Amino acid sequence: RETKNSSLETIWKINHARNWTEFTDALRNYNGPVETFIYSDRAGNIGFHVAGNIPARNQALRRQDASGNILSVGWTGACDWNSHIAFDDLPNAFNPKESFCVASNQKLDGYETIGNSYPSGRVRGILYSYKKSQQKAGLPEMALLQGDQYAVLASLLRKQLHQSINR
Repeated sequence: RETKNSSLETIWKINHARNWTEFTDALRNYNGPVETFIYSDRAGNIGFHVAGNIPARNQALRRQDASGNILSVGWTGACDWNSHIAFDDLPNAFNPKESFCVASNQKLDGYETIGNSYPSGRVRGILYSYKKSQQKAGLPEMALLQGDQYAVLASLLRKQLHQSINR
């Protein structure tokens, strides 16, 4: 059975959405690659919603080895996809209590996080510090966060290399 790709129709609808309800209704039938869609409006509301076809596996495998970090047994049927995760169960937020959205590697209840969650956690921490100090995060700050390439292990590695060289 061939599935109609609704990507262009979805993009048109979200670009014409006038509120959060119209935005999420536009995403409901999106069946393209999994994306995190960002929302904002003139009234100051913000939000995000993940949309797309995310395969669901057997319940027992969700926490065990379904993260994509290791190979799954593909010849027994135990790791087969048995459906797709329902749209209403996908990560989303409207006017989150933090007053900001970090839309990267969202945690999906019952599943391992796909990808590396460190960068999104780092960005979230920086935004919290801006909020705590009442510093406004403008375009220059956002540009720095977008291009952030901080390597958490670099300082440790540098220290270890320096100690090894100076022996």
